[in-house]
Amino acid sequence: MIKVQLYTDEEWRKTLDLRTENEENWVMDAQGKTFPLFLESHEEDGKGAPFRDPESVRVLKECGYTFVSEDDWYSLRCDDWSGTRRIPLSNLNYELRFALLVIWYSRQGRYTWLMGSDSGGGSVGEQIWKLLADLPFDIRIAIRISDMGILKNRIEGAEYRIVNYPYGGRRIQVTVRESWLGNDPFYTEMEGHRECSTAYGLCMGKDGQYYSDGHSVEYAFQYYWKNDIQGIIEHIKKNYPERFRLAETCQEYNVFSFAEALGEREGSSIVPLPCGSWYEEVQSYLYFRDKFRIICHLAAVPKEPLSRKLPLLMVDKNKDGSYGIHGSLTVKYPTLGECMGSVIEERSPERERFILVVDREELLSSARDIDSAVYGFRLLADSLELFEPYEAVRLFGQALEEVYGSGNCEIADEFY
Repeated sequence: MIKVQLYTDEEWRKTLDLRTENEENWVMDAQGKTFPLFLESHEEDGKGAPFRDPESVRVLKECGYTFVSEDDWYSLRCDDWSGTRRIPLSNLNYELRFALLVIWYSRQGRYTWLMGSDSGGGSVGEQIWKLLADLPFDIRIAIRISDMGILKNRIEGAEYRIVNYPYGGRRIQVTVRESWLGNDPFYTEMEGHRECSTAYGLCMGKDGQYYSDGHSVEYAFQYYWKNDIQGIIEHIKKNYPERFRLAETCQEYNVFSFAEALGEREGSSIVPLPCGSWYEEVQSYLYFRDKFRIICHLAAVPKEPLSRKLPLLMVDKNKDGSYGIHGSLTVKYPTLGECMGSVIEERSPERERFILVVDREELLSSARDIDSAVYGFRLLADSLELFEPYEAVRLFGQALEEVYGSGNCEIADEFY
């Protein structure tokens, strides 16, 4: 059985402080830089040829590798599509180095980090997970909760058990299976696939044990910015203090003159298209020409973002004294004009809205992603104010703190 122990970021940082931990409690590191050090240490300790235990030999053989001889500790024979070749043990790919170290440390009862690719780790394929799951002892894996979200760390093709799954203010054991459990009468959903929480996809089996599936676990642990509002506020307050400005950039436009400044013809992507009679179209044109204002604090047109669909983080201050926090997505690869057009469509005389646009692919992965903001807006009934990234984040943080602390704030539960 593959057993997974989850760690918060704070717990993860503590395990890295080796000065305060006993060696037997260390969580081991299986990233590429560690493997040569392991081999060097193994030789210095006089422990004999490494990875000659039956389980390690079996995993290597299943992947096309065998040791050259008992006398040669570090040479492997590889049989693959290119023929037979000889390679040093230290040249194995990431997933095989990971598998060998996991077997080694699991036999000692220790956990080994499975790190996300953005944390310096690599990918481990389905074949390796199946081989590890089939071994006659528990394989112990440690994963940061922040690395459990969509497309970060996957254990594929094998059943595994999370030994400290957070749910309902406690830690439970959850067996994670490959296939979706929803249509199987053996399982009963705990909270009906409730999104934005670890209840997502969680089931109770008729045996009284908890279960989930690989797809649901990714969504259950996905970072949702609306679940971390206080963390975002603290990040902004720490990293975006008010700056003393040497000069002020502020230029007022109507929609059409601003579109011209962007190089767009007739404001086509900025002006919401009217749906109605010729008279309504004329009135719309006159409104956006003569009344609606764009107040721009940008000195230059920003570069187009890299991500496909960008998250919009929004805070509403309503005239009736209530507040709201919610989110949305842009169109695919939006220009500034397209983003402004979608924002302007939501104008209302009943509220003031702050919008932060972040260059990330649909979802944030942590509060630090706020640093990838590309611009921000303040939307009123008859104006849209446009800010550069630093000021946009700072003002958004102020609005978020005010709204969140109001005691009269509705936080939308939609996915984004």
